[in-house]
Amino acid sequence: MDAVLAKFNMTDCTPADCPLPIGPSFTIRSENVGVSEEESLSALSASSSDASLRQCWHADDSSALGKLHGILVWFRALRRIGPSYGYHLEAAKCFLVVKLELEQIARELFEPEGVQIVTGKRFLGGYVGDEGERAAFLCEKVEGWVHGVRALVSATRNFPHTAHAAMTRSLRMEWDYVFRVVLTDECALSPLREAIAKKLLPALLGGPVTPSEVDLMLLPARHGGTGICDPLDRAAAAYPASRASTKVVSKSIQGKAPFHPGDHRAIIRHALAQSKQPQDSAYKAKREAALSHVDRRRHRVLSHSAEYKTSGWLTTLPLTDSNTDLDAAEF
Repeated sequence: MDAVLAKFNMTDCTPADCPLPIGPSFTIRSENVGVSEEESLSALSASSSDASLRQCWHADDSSALGKLHGILVWFRALRRIGPSYGYHLEAAKCFLVVKLELEQIARELFEPEGVQIVTGKRFLGGYVGDEGERAAFLCEKVEGWVHGVRALVSATRNFPHTAHAAMTRSLRMEWDYVFRVVLTDECALSPLREAIAKKLLPALLGGPVTPSEVDLMLLPARHGGTGICDPLDRAAAAYPASRASTKVVSKSIQGKAPFHPGDHRAIIRHALAQSKQPQDSAYKAKREAALSHVDRRRHRVLSHSAEYKTSGWLTTLPLTDSNTDLDAAEF
Protein backbone atom coordinates (compact mmCIF):
# COMPACT_ATOMS: atom_id res chain seq x y z
CA MET A 1 0.00 0.00 0.00
CA ASP A 2 1.26 3.50 -0.86
CA ALA A 3 0.78 5.77 2.14
CA VAL A 4 1.02 9.53 2.48
CA LEU A 5 1.50 10.45 6.12
CA ALA A 6 1.31 13.98 7.52
CA LYS A 7 1.95 15.52 10.91
CA PHE A 8 1.22 19.21 10.67
CA ASN A 9 3.95 21.56 11.91
CA MET A 10 6.26 18.65 12.69
CA THR A 11 9.64 18.79 11.00
CA ASP A 12 11.26 15.70 12.47
CA CYS A 13 10.58 12.04 11.84
CA THR A 14 11.40 10.00 14.94
CA PRO A 15 10.67 6.33 15.69
CA ALA A 16 7.55 7.50 17.53
CA ASP A 17 6.17 9.16 14.40
CA CYS A 18 7.70 6.87 11.80
CA PRO A 19 8.02 3.45 13.48
CA LEU A 20 10.89 1.26 12.37
CA PRO A 21 11.90 -2.27 13.35
CA ILE A 22 15.20 -3.06 15.02
CA GLY A 23 17.57 -4.28 12.35
CA PRO A 24 19.14 -3.23 9.05
CA SER A 25 16.16 -4.17 6.88
CA PHE A 26 14.87 -0.61 6.54
CA THR A 27 15.89 1.22 3.38
CA ILE A 28 15.07 4.60 1.89
CA ARG A 29 15.08 3.60 -1.73
CA SER A 30 12.51 1.99 -3.98
CA GLU A 31 14.53 -0.86 -5.43
CA ASN A 32 11.47 -2.91 -6.39
CA VAL A 33 10.49 -0.40 -9.06
CA GLY A 34 13.98 0.44 -10.26
CA VAL A 35 14.10 4.01 -8.96
CA SER A 36 17.46 4.93 -7.49
CA GLU A 37 17.72 6.99 -4.33
CA GLU A 38 19.44 9.87 -6.11
CA GLU A 39 16.90 10.04 -8.95
CA SER A 40 13.65 9.58 -7.06
CA LEU A 41 14.22 11.20 -3.68
CA SER A 42 16.22 14.16 -4.94
CA ALA A 43 13.71 14.89 -7.68
CA LEU A 44 10.78 14.73 -5.30
CA SER A 45 12.51 16.84 -2.67
CA ALA A 46 13.28 19.45 -5.29
CA SER A 47 9.64 19.41 -6.39
CA SER A 48 8.40 20.18 -2.90
CA SER A 49 8.56 23.75 -1.65
CA ASP A 50 8.53 22.56 1.98
CA ALA A 51 12.11 22.20 3.22
CA SER A 52 10.89 20.34 6.32
CA LEU A 53 9.32 17.51 4.31
CA ARG A 54 10.73 14.09 5.23
CA GLN A 55 10.38 11.08 2.98
CA CYS A 56 10.37 7.49 4.15
CA TRP A 57 10.44 4.62 1.64
CA HIS A 58 10.10 0.92 2.37
CA ALA A 59 10.36 -1.11 -0.83
CA ASP A 60 7.58 0.31 -3.04
CA ASP A 61 5.69 1.91 -0.14
CA SER A 62 6.29 5.65 -0.06
CA SER A 63 5.44 8.15 2.64
CA ALA A 64 6.20 11.71 3.64
CA LEU A 65 6.01 13.69 6.84
CA GLY A 66 5.56 17.44 6.91
CA LYS A 67 3.12 20.30 6.46
CA LEU A 68 -0.05 19.81 4.45
CA HIS A 69 0.81 22.01 1.48
CA GLY A 70 4.30 20.54 1.23
CA ILE A 71 2.89 17.02 1.20
CA LEU A 72 0.37 18.01 -1.48
CA VAL A 73 3.18 19.27 -3.73
CA TRP A 74 5.17 16.09 -3.01
CA PHE A 75 2.19 13.86 -3.76
CA ARG A 76 1.51 15.54 -7.09
CA ALA A 77 5.19 15.36 -8.02
CA LEU A 78 5.32 11.67 -7.14
CA ARG A 79 2.27 10.98 -9.27
CA ARG A 80 3.83 12.93 -12.14
CA ILE A 81 7.36 11.50 -11.93
CA GLY A 82 6.53 7.95 -10.83
CA PRO A 83 5.14 6.53 -14.10
CA SER A 84 8.44 7.26 -15.86
CA TYR A 85 9.96 4.61 -13.58
CA GLY A 86 7.01 2.23 -13.60
CA TYR A 87 5.74 3.53 -10.26
CA HIS A 88 2.00 4.17 -10.47
CA LEU A 89 0.20 5.64 -7.48
CA GLU A 90 -3.26 4.39 -6.60
CA ALA A 91 -4.90 7.32 -4.84
CA ALA A 92 -7.61 5.09 -3.36
CA LYS A 93 -4.89 3.25 -1.40
CA CYS A 94 -3.26 6.44 -0.13
CA PHE A 95 -3.99 7.78 3.34
CA LEU A 96 -3.27 11.17 4.82
CA VAL A 97 -2.94 11.06 8.61
CA VAL A 98 -3.68 14.42 10.24
CA LYS A 99 -4.57 15.83 13.62
CA LEU A 100 -8.30 16.05 14.29
CA GLU A 101 -8.34 19.86 14.17
CA LEU A 102 -6.80 19.84 10.68
CA GLU A 103 -9.11 17.24 9.18
CA GLN A 104 -11.39 19.73 7.40
CA ILE A 105 -8.47 21.62 5.83
CA ALA A 106 -6.93 18.33 4.76
CA ARG A 107 -10.16 17.23 3.10
CA GLU A 108 -10.36 20.45 1.11
CA LEU A 109 -6.81 19.95 -0.14
CA PHE A 110 -6.60 16.21 -0.68
CA GLU A 111 -10.06 14.82 -1.39
CA PRO A 112 -9.93 16.18 -4.97
CA GLU A 113 -6.79 14.05 -5.35
CA GLY A 114 -8.68 10.93 -4.26
CA VAL A 115 -6.67 10.53 -1.03
CA GLN A 116 -8.40 9.15 2.07
CA ILE A 117 -8.21 11.42 5.12
CA VAL A 118 -7.81 9.72 8.51
CA THR A 119 -6.64 10.67 12.00
CA GLY A 120 -4.82 7.38 12.56
CA LYS A 121 -3.56 4.51 10.45
CA ARG A 122 -1.45 1.37 10.61
CA PHE A 123 2.02 2.01 9.21
CA LEU A 124 4.90 -0.46 8.71
CA GLY A 125 3.35 -2.85 11.20
CA GLY A 126 2.90 -0.11 13.78
CA TYR A 127 0.49 2.79 14.15
CA VAL A 128 0.63 6.56 13.76
CA GLY A 129 -1.95 9.16 14.67
CA ASP A 130 -4.71 9.54 17.23
CA GLU A 131 -4.01 7.97 20.63
CA GLY A 132 -7.55 6.69 21.02
CA GLU A 133 -7.39 4.92 17.67
CA ARG A 134 -3.96 3.59 18.56
CA ALA A 135 -5.46 2.06 21.70
CA ALA A 136 -8.16 0.42 19.56
CA PHE A 137 -5.43 -0.89 17.23
CA LEU A 138 -3.60 -2.44 20.19
CA CYS A 139 -6.79 -3.96 21.60
CA GLU A 140 -7.47 -5.60 18.26
CA LYS A 141 -3.92 -6.94 18.20
CA VAL A 142 -4.23 -8.29 21.74
CA GLU A 143 -7.49 -10.05 20.86
CA GLY A 144 -5.74 -11.76 17.97
CA TRP A 145 -2.82 -12.82 20.16
CA VAL A 146 -5.17 -14.17 22.84
CA HIS A 147 -6.94 -16.18 20.15
CA GLY A 148 -3.55 -17.52 19.08
CA VAL A 149 -2.69 -18.52 22.65
CA ARG A 150 -5.97 -20.39 22.96
CA ALA A 151 -5.27 -22.21 19.71
CA LEU A 152 -1.90 -23.31 21.10
CA VAL A 153 -3.57 -24.50 24.31
CA SER A 154 -5.66 -26.93 22.28
CA ALA A 155 -2.47 -28.28 20.68
CA THR A 156 -0.52 -28.81 23.91
CA ARG A 157 -2.36 -32.00 24.86
CA ASN A 158 -0.76 -34.00 22.05
CA PHE A 159 2.07 -31.73 20.90
CA PRO A 160 3.35 -29.68 23.86
CA HIS A 161 6.86 -29.26 22.47
CA THR A 162 5.58 -28.02 19.13
CA ALA A 163 3.10 -25.69 20.84
CA HIS A 164 5.88 -24.25 23.00
CA ALA A 165 8.09 -23.69 19.96
CA ALA A 166 5.23 -22.02 18.09
CA MET A 167 4.72 -19.73 21.05
CA THR A 168 8.35 -18.70 21.53
CA ARG A 169 9.43 -18.68 17.87
CA SER A 170 6.33 -17.29 16.17
CA LEU A 171 3.48 -15.84 18.20
CA ARG A 172 5.72 -14.10 20.72
CA MET A 173 7.69 -12.56 17.86
CA GLU A 174 4.51 -10.91 16.60
CA TRP A 175 3.93 -8.92 19.75
CA ASP A 176 7.64 -8.28 20.22
CA TYR A 177 7.63 -6.42 16.90
CA VAL A 178 4.57 -4.35 17.79
CA PHE A 179 6.10 -3.48 21.17
CA ARG A 180 9.17 -2.15 19.35
CA VAL A 181 7.26 0.18 17.04
CA VAL A 182 4.24 1.25 19.13
CA LEU A 183 4.30 2.73 22.63
CA THR A 184 2.15 0.15 24.41
CA ASP A 185 -0.13 0.61 27.40
CA GLU A 186 0.57 -2.29 29.73
CA CYS A 187 -3.06 -2.33 30.88
CA ALA A 188 -4.10 -3.32 27.37
CA LEU A 189 -1.90 -6.41 27.64
CA SER A 190 -3.60 -7.82 30.74
CA PRO A 191 -5.86 -10.21 28.74
CA LEU A 192 -2.80 -11.59 26.96
CA ARG A 193 -0.86 -12.23 30.14
CA GLU A 194 -3.93 -13.75 31.76
CA ALA A 195 -4.41 -16.14 28.84
CA ILE A 196 -0.79 -17.25 29.11
CA ALA A 197 -0.84 -17.59 32.90
CA LYS A 198 -4.23 -19.28 33.28
CA LYS A 199 -4.50 -21.27 30.06
CA LEU A 200 -1.20 -21.93 28.32
CA LEU A 201 1.15 -22.57 31.25
CA PRO A 202 -1.21 -25.00 33.05
CA ALA A 203 -1.68 -26.85 29.76
CA LEU A 204 2.08 -27.08 29.18
CA LEU A 205 2.88 -28.09 32.77
CA GLY A 206 -0.04 -30.47 33.15
CA GLY A 207 -1.70 -28.86 36.15
CA PRO A 208 -2.56 -25.68 38.04
CA VAL A 209 0.14 -23.03 38.42
CA THR A 210 0.50 -20.59 41.31
CA PRO A 211 1.17 -16.86 40.70
CA SER A 212 4.77 -17.30 41.89
CA GLU A 213 5.26 -20.20 39.51
CA VAL A 214 3.82 -18.10 36.70
CA ASP A 215 6.41 -15.41 37.41
CA LEU A 216 9.14 -18.05 37.26
CA MET A 217 7.84 -19.73 34.11
CA LEU A 218 7.60 -16.40 32.26
CA LEU A 219 11.32 -15.78 32.61
CA PRO A 220 13.76 -16.37 29.73
CA ALA A 221 15.22 -19.88 29.54
CA ARG A 222 18.65 -18.59 30.60
CA HIS A 223 17.05 -17.48 33.88
CA GLY A 224 15.35 -20.81 34.46
CA GLY A 225 12.02 -19.97 32.81
CA THR A 226 10.20 -21.40 29.83
CA GLY A 227 11.36 -18.71 27.41
CA ILE A 228 7.80 -17.54 26.76
CA CYS A 229 8.55 -14.26 28.57
CA ASP A 230 6.10 -11.92 30.24
CA PRO A 231 4.54 -9.58 27.64
CA LEU A 232 4.40 -6.80 30.24
CA ASP A 233 8.16 -6.97 30.70
CA ARG A 234 8.74 -7.10 26.95
CA ALA A 235 6.52 -4.08 26.29
CA ALA A 236 8.33 -1.98 28.90
CA ALA A 237 11.78 -2.69 27.44
CA ALA A 238 11.23 -3.05 23.69
CA TYR A 239 10.13 0.45 22.70
CA PRO A 240 12.99 2.40 24.35
CA ALA A 241 15.49 -0.10 22.91
CA SER A 242 13.97 0.33 19.45
CA ARG A 243 14.20 4.12 19.61
CA ALA A 244 17.82 3.92 20.68
CA SER A 245 18.62 1.36 17.96
CA THR A 246 17.17 3.43 15.12
CA LYS A 247 18.96 6.71 15.82
CA VAL A 248 21.16 6.45 12.73
CA VAL A 249 18.22 5.70 10.43
CA SER A 250 16.09 8.41 12.04
CA LYS A 251 18.75 11.09 11.61
CA SER A 252 19.28 10.00 8.03
CA ILE A 253 15.57 10.36 7.24
CA GLN A 254 15.58 13.78 8.89
CA GLY A 255 18.49 14.81 6.68
CA LYS A 256 20.72 15.48 9.68
CA ALA A 257 23.39 12.91 8.80
CA PRO A 258 24.24 10.46 5.99
CA PHE A 259 23.34 6.83 6.47
CA HIS A 260 26.26 4.50 7.23
CA PRO A 261 25.36 0.80 7.67
CA GLY A 262 28.37 0.22 9.92
CA ASP A 263 27.29 2.96 12.32
CA HIS A 264 23.74 1.59 12.25
CA ARG A 265 24.89 -1.91 13.22
CA ALA A 266 27.15 -0.54 15.95
CA ILE A 267 24.30 1.50 17.45
CA ILE A 268 22.04 -1.56 17.41
CA ARG A 269 24.62 -3.66 19.26
CA HIS A 270 25.21 -0.93 21.83
CA ALA A 271 21.49 -0.26 22.38
CA LEU A 272 20.67 -3.94 22.80
CA ALA A 273 23.55 -4.40 25.24
CA GLN A 274 22.41 -1.39 27.25
CA SER A 275 18.86 -2.72 27.29
CA LYS A 276 19.86 -6.26 28.25
CA GLN A 277 21.73 -5.33 31.44
CA PRO A 278 18.79 -3.81 33.36
CA GLN A 279 16.48 -6.51 32.01
CA ASP A 280 18.74 -9.25 33.35
CA SER A 281 18.86 -7.54 36.74
CA ALA A 282 15.07 -7.29 36.78
CA TYR A 283 14.74 -10.96 35.80
CA LYS A 284 17.06 -12.02 38.63
CA ALA A 285 15.14 -9.93 41.15
CA LYS A 286 11.83 -11.36 39.96
CA ARG A 287 13.20 -14.90 40.16
CA GLU A 288 14.46 -14.44 43.72
CA ALA A 289 11.16 -12.89 44.80
CA ALA A 290 9.15 -15.73 43.27
CA LEU A 291 11.41 -18.46 44.68
CA SER A 292 10.72 -17.26 48.21
CA HIS A 293 7.09 -18.39 47.78
CA VAL A 294 7.68 -21.95 46.56
CA ASP A 295 8.25 -25.02 48.70
CA ARG A 296 11.75 -26.13 49.62
CA ARG A 297 11.99 -29.04 47.19
CA ARG A 298 10.86 -27.04 44.18
CA HIS A 299 12.99 -24.11 45.30
CA ARG A 300 16.09 -26.25 44.95
CA VAL A 301 15.10 -27.56 41.51
CA LEU A 302 14.21 -24.13 40.17
CA SER A 303 17.35 -22.55 41.62
CA HIS A 304 19.53 -25.14 39.91
CA SER A 305 17.63 -24.61 36.67
CA ALA A 306 18.78 -21.00 36.54
CA GLU A 307 22.23 -21.58 38.02
CA TYR A 308 23.20 -24.43 35.69
CA LYS A 309 21.17 -23.27 32.64
CA THR A 310 19.24 -26.53 32.52
CA SER A 311 16.31 -24.90 30.69
CA GLY A 312 18.38 -24.50 27.55
CA TRP A 313 16.76 -27.53 25.94
CA LEU A 314 13.56 -25.51 25.62
CA THR A 315 15.22 -23.37 22.97
CA THR A 316 15.73 -26.40 20.70
CA LEU A 317 13.36 -26.64 17.76
CA PRO A 318 11.27 -29.84 17.60
CA LEU A 319 12.63 -31.35 14.38
CA THR A 320 11.81 -34.93 13.46
CA ASP A 321 14.85 -35.30 11.19
CA SER A 322 17.15 -34.28 14.04
CA ASN A 323 15.28 -36.35 16.64
CA THR A 324 14.75 -33.24 18.76
CA ASP A 325 10.96 -33.40 18.80
CA LEU A 326 9.51 -34.53 22.12
CA ASP A 327 6.13 -36.19 22.44
CA ALA A 328 3.67 -35.41 25.22
CA ALA A 329 5.15 -37.98 27.61
CA GLU A 330 8.75 -36.86 27.04
CA PHE A 331 7.99 -33.15 27.29
